[in-house]
Parts: sequence; C-alpha cells; structure tokens
Amino acid sequence: MIRPLDPVADHAAVWAFWDSCRDFSEMERGLTDHARQTEGFFHDVPPNADAAKRMRLGVFDRDRLIGVASVDFGFPEAMDGYIGLLAFAEDVRGGGLGPKVLALIGAEARQRGARRLYVGVLIANMKGRAFWEREGFAAALPPREITIGAKTQLAQRLVKNLP
Repeated sequence: MIRPLDPVADHAAVWAFWDSCRDFSEMERGLTDHARQTEGFFHDVPPNADAAKRMRLGVFDRDRLIGVASVDFGFPEAMDGYIGLLAFAEDVRGGGLGPKVLALIGAEARQRGARRLYVGVLIANMKGRAFWEREGFAAALPPREITIGAKTQLAQRLVKNLP
C-alpha cells in the first residue's frame, strides 16, 4: 500500500525506517542520524518550492514501512516537481516498487500541472543512477560537490519531461 505520510502520526514509522536502509544513509551522509533524517524528510523544502504542495509518501507491507518518497513542487522552476528522496528497505529493493511509486509520482505531478520531474543522484549511487536512467531521466546539470551530514561528495541533477 502507498499512502501519504503524516509528520505526527507516522513520525515513529519514518524514524524506524532509517534502520532498514542504513547502507543508503551511510553512503549519503556518512552516518545514520534518525532525528535529522526524519525531521528533514517531513520538513525540508527546496528553495522557492511551495511547502503546502509537498508530497511525503510511504510504501507499506502490512504495518511495516518499507519505502519513502518526498516530492516538492515549484523547484527548480514554478512548473517543475523535484523528487528529494525515493528510498526502500534493503530487503525489498529490486522487487519492482520503484517504478510503481515513480508512476504514482508522475501521475500526481502531471495532475498538478508539472512539466518536468527532477531528481538529484549521488555519483557514488551507481544503482540509483541506473534506476533513474532506466526510467527516462537524463543529466540536467553537470555534477557538483554537495555536503549532506558528515559527507561531501559529487551529485548530479537529472530531469525527465512529463508527457
């Protein structure tokens, strides 16, 4: 089941989720910081994005949160959507959930009038980049250095035009 996540009602589930994708957290930020990751997931918004239009989705297997997605609208341009995170528990990756969640995100983005979807991908995340490219995303900007948590590394923004 895929449903919107509430920052109060689902706080504990999102907090616990980070243990199931510790490898991603460590690749992204050098450590797992449940408090910062949970706060950021629910409340961080890119520049110029409309906080009232954000989407925070959870993928559940019964009562267990096995995936999360954050999408904001109005960044980098007014008619764009930006996927800030699409992450799954290690034990469910490769099972076809990514394309399903991305299809739902794309449909919602089109309904909201978005013309493009963007995502940032870490250069070190080769499997993640391969996923985005299979789904039709391509480089929008050259790689640049970013710092997340305790880690500085290269990331690149990818884009996909929406039909």
